[in-house]
Amino acid sequence: MEVSRIKSPQINRAQLLLVSPDILPRIWTWAKPLLIETEETWGEYYTIESLFNMIDKGEAQLWTVNDADGFFLVLLTELLEFPKVRVLNILTLAGSNLEDSIGFLDYVENWACKQGATKSIGIGRKGFLRVLQPYGYRQKGVAFTKNILQRTEH
Repeated sequence: MEVSRIKSPQINRAQLLLVSPDILPRIWTWAKPLLIETEETWGEYYTIESLFNMIDKGEAQLWTVNDADGFFLVLLTELLEFPKVRVLNILTLAGSNLEDSIGFLDYVENWACKQGATKSIGIGRKGFLRVLQPYGYRQKGVAFTKNILQRTEH
């Protein structure tokens, strides 16, 4: 897979990078700390090592945004296949300058469309919705969780 770099119209000198498995070990040094910042959103389901393996196997996509000073935002996505639709799932979004760099999401969505996706979904903090609404994202339902190992029999 070739490296995809896209310059941002919003951020001076920033670029979006879809990280291919062949450069993942070099990029991981900078991406891993940013991913760990959002561990509360994925830590119940994945380890940091399992995220690396998913990206390395092509099961997930790591997108980074950087400028001359370094990496400041990471986006982790996956394509989910349902009987009626293929979906871009945003697993996590972490880093700084989110409001200024969210315009890059259009490029990620275009990539997903080329892969056959027709929707984009994600679960995140409430603050993300405020940032994502101008890009067409809407709240649809509420995520809920329960540890069923601690249930009582009825």
